[in-house]
Amino acid sequence: MTSLVFGGVSLWLMRDYMTMLNAQPLGDDNYQLRGSRVSLRLAEPINIASVSISRIEVLIDAEDEVLEAEVVAAIRLKALRGGG
Repeated sequence: MTSLVFGGVSLWLMRDYMTMLNAQPLGDDNYQLRGSRVSLRLAEPINIASVSISRIEVLIDAEDEVLEAEVVAAIRLKALRGGG
């Protein structure tokens, strides 16, 4: 299982990324994507003075390590591109 944490990405935006990647919703922010199960969770925000930066944890679980690596790369690319 791989855990990724993205700062400055809201939960609704990560849900949109899942839709753009053609992930199938399973309910409760869980998705099926390319044979992997992807779960979205709110992570502890980063607080700097009066600024709070949201963070999302993405858990990816696949039986095949190569497949899991491909899903990780696809999600990272979406989050990197600022807006998908």
